[in-house]
Amino acid sequence: MINKIISKWLDIKTKYFEKSTNKIPTHVAYIVDGNGRWAAKHNLERSDGHKQGASIAFNIVKNTFDEGSTYVTLYLFSMENWERPIKEVDYIMELLEKFLLENREKLKENNITIRIIGKIDKLSSNIQKIILDYNSEEVKGNVLILALSYSGRYDIIETCKSIINQNINIEDITEKLFSENTLTGKLNIPDPDLIVRTSGELRLSNFYLWQASYSELYFCDKYWPDLNENDIKKIFTEYSKKRNRRFGKI
Repeated sequence: MINKIISKWLDIKTKYFEKSTNKIPTHVAYIVDGNGRWAAKHNLERSDGHKQGASIAFNIVKNTFDEGSTYVTLYLFSMENWERPIKEVDYIMELLEKFLLENREKLKENNITIRIIGKIDKLSSNIQKIILDYNSEEVKGNVLILALSYSGRYDIIETCKSIINQNINIEDITEKLFSENTLTGKLNIPDPDLIVRTSGELRLSNFYLWQASYSELYFCDKYWPDLNENDIKKIFTEYSKKRNRRFGKI
C-alpha cells in the first residue's frame, strides 16, 4: 500500500511540480569566442572567421529571445582586443559598423532594443554616432546589450568614480548603490543569470566581473561561428533542469 502511495506521489510530482520548477534565465550573456580558431580549422583567414561569426549573431540573439529571455549581452570586443594587429581590429570595426547599420530595421521588426556599453570613446566617430542614436532610443521589447571596448575592471573603476562624483557618504555606499552605478545598472539592465562562453576556454576574460557574482556559467566546446539553435535549446535545458541557484542559501 505504501509503495503505491509513493509511486502515485512521484507521478504527481513529475507531472505538476517538476515542470513548474523549470527556470528561464532573464538575462543571458555570451562571451563570443573562437572566430579565429574556426577560420584556422577551415584553412581560412582570421577575417573570414570574424565575418562568419558576425553573420550568425542575429540568429543566436533571436533564438535566445525565442527561448524566453528578455536581455542578451554579446561580449564582442574587449579592451584587451585593441592590442591585436591593426588590420584585424580595423576589419572587426568594419563588421561592427555594418552590423549596426544593416540590422537596425530587422531589430525593430523583432521588437529588440539595443544598448551598447564599454569605453565608447575609443571607437571611431562614425560608430560613436551610431551608438549614441541606439542608446537614445526608448526601450521596447527585448534588450540586446553589445559590450564593445568593454572591461569588467574598467566598469568597476568607472562605478567608483561615479559614486565619488555624487559626494555620497561612505556609510551610505551599499552593494545595491554600487550595482546601480555600474554601466549596466545605469541602464536598468539586470545582472546575467547565465553566462555562456564558446570555444572551450574556461574563464571570464575580464567580463561582467561585478555582475557575474552569482551567474551560472556554461562553457561550450564549439567555436562561436558553429553555434546554432539546437545548442541554444541544449543550454536552456541545462539551465532550467540541472542548475539550482541558491545564492548562498540552502
